[in-house]
Amino acid sequence: MLRTAMGLRSWLAAPWGALPPRPPLLLLLLLLLLLQPPPPTWALSPRISLPLGSEERPFLRFEAEHISNYTALLLSRDGRTLYVGAREALFALSSNLSFLPGGEYQELLWGAD
Repeated sequence: MLRTAMGLRSWLAAPWGALPPRPPLLLLLLLLLLLQPPPPTWALSPRISLPLGSEERPFLRFEAEHISNYTALLLSRDGRTLYVGAREALFALSSNLSFLPGGEYQELLWGAD
C-alpha cells in the first residue's frame, strides 16, 4: 500500500503532459475477463435434440441387466454410434440396430475395484 501511495504521489508531481504509470498487467487481464460478453444461447443448449414423440427417435429407453448410472454419452463423428458410459460398463450402440426394441449392442464390462 505504501508503494501505491508513493506511485500516486510521483504521478501527481509529474510535469503536465507526462504519461501516467501503466496499470499492472494482472489488473488489465482481470478487466478483460470481467468485460467479456456472456456466451450465446446456442452454446448453452444441446447440439442435437429430438422431441420425445419424433419419428426420427425410434427408441424410448435403453437398459441392460445389472447396469445403472448411465451418465456419459458420446455420439461418433459419423452419427451412427452412440457410446454410453455406465457404472462398470461401456456400451457402443449402433443407430441402425441398437435403438430398436431387442436391438444388438457391444458391451465392455470392468469391475470398480
